[in-house]
Amino acid sequence: MKVCYVCKAVDETNATVATQVRWIRALAHHPQVDRVRVLTRHVGTAELPTNVSVHGFGAQGWPRTVLGFYREALRLRRSEVDWFFVAQGGPYPALLLPLKRLFDRPLYQWKAHPHISRRMRFYARYCDDLIFTPTPASFPMALDSVRVVGHGIDTDLFRPAQGPKIGDVVAIGRIAPVKRLEVAIEALGHCRDEWGLQLALDIVGPCRSRDENYRQRLVALVEQRGLSDQVRFHGSVHHDEVPRLLGQYRMSVNFSQTAFDKAAGEAMAAGVPVVTTNPCSHEMLPDDIRPVLAAKDDIAGVAGTIREVASWDEPTRERMGHRLRETVVADHSLVAFFDKIIGAIEAEQRTPAGRAVTW
Repeated sequence: MKVCYVCKAVDETNATVATQVRWIRALAHHPQVDRVRVLTRHVGTAELPTNVSVHGFGAQGWPRTVLGFYREALRLRRSEVDWFFVAQGGPYPALLLPLKRLFDRPLYQWKAHPHISRRMRFYARYCDDLIFTPTPASFPMALDSVRVVGHGIDTDLFRPAQGPKIGDVVAIGRIAPVKRLEVAIEALGHCRDEWGLQLALDIVGPCRSRDENYRQRLVALVEQRGLSDQVRFHGSVHHDEVPRLLGQYRMSVNFSQTAFDKAAGEAMAAGVPVVTTNPCSHEMLPDDIRPVLAAKDDIAGVAGTIREVASWDEPTRERMGHRLRETVVADHSLVAFFDKIIGAIEAEQRTPAGRAVTW
């Protein structure tokens, strides 16, 4: 198979997009894949197999970006692509539609977001042949073309770490309103005010310039609640360092209301208990640990769950962490990710139109 893979960035030094490098590497190593040609807006540092070529088309402003995209895309020959694959969002399904028609090649997309915009509805109905998503609620559009394949988490990289727990609570990921970090801050204040439980929270991740006002509001909230000694803001860390960092904490928190958050899945794969209100995390958690790890979406409920997890002894923490890792390895591991995707593609070519295939 020869694949044209389209994504926003290829850069393993960038914490928010490093996963794409791992996905491309896994796809290129798949026994049924001969070559991967990557089209991307941003080209950074990445060690990739020899059967991968990366072509950047980034430019200032969308008109130049579109022109750059077609400059690279039109260098493709029909014989050089068996299918197109778009990772996450952007206008790329629409931009690829003419090539899809011209080459008579299918177009597939990975998408994980519970809010489906008008544009995404158009892409899903008229551009994409199949849409891959990690959990049913991560792309809640009633189409026969939707396939649930897990999240593609590198469970070899993210695995339980040995050593003492020197931190209480960690939130890892970019600082943005969608991550709802104020819930974590308020919950820590509730723990202190109601039960005298003083836990430290480390917020680790980058902040884009457009989200700087949100970060300043979080800093002001920390000061207002008198939590300056408990809440610390750290910058971004290299993706390879995240597993070691996670292993130092008694728990992770994730209050994103988007699709199943990769950061939460990575913490689970590392055997770290995750206090979360994310609906997609709820639907993937086993019944025996869902009531403990998935707090109600209110400050008192979140604080109560944080208090519960903080009270666990080490054997309980290890047992719960083991159950979480089992779930991620079984359903969301990168090892099986492209097996599922390529299996779905092959099944789609064999089955009558409209027949649903899922895992």
